[in-house]
Amino acid sequence: MSVSESQFEARRRRANADEGRKHRHVVRVTPVEEAKLLRLAEEQKVSVPRLLMESTLNTDRNMTVTEKRQILAELFAMKRLVGAISVNVNQLAAHANATGEVRSEAAATTAQARIAIAKIVDWIEDQTT
Repeated sequence: MSVSESQFEARRRRANADEGRKHRHVVRVTPVEEAKLLRLAEEQKVSVPRLLMESTLNTDRNMTVTEKRQILAELFAMKRLVGAISVNVNQLAAHANATGEVRSEAAATTAQARIAIAKIVDWIEDQTT
């Protein structure tokens, strides 16, 4: 079963809980802390309470659920890019096989494919270090 991209579109607020949320916590912060919280929440496109909940209760201390969703969205974009490149390469190969001639744009297309793949590898290495 394939996972659709729409499943990873972010909500600013958390989904409603069936049993409701009966407890509330108030956190006081300095103006500097408030600015940092607002910046982080805006970057992740979530509310400050959601940012605090995800970053505190998440079992993977390295990243929030929202950050994971952003990574998945980037992976889906890369999948589309690789798909588009592979279509172009396949068309060039089909033309070469059918006619015996290599089109002039073949070298540029394969060079762009190599660049795209190198960028994807670099991105994956950045995410894992």
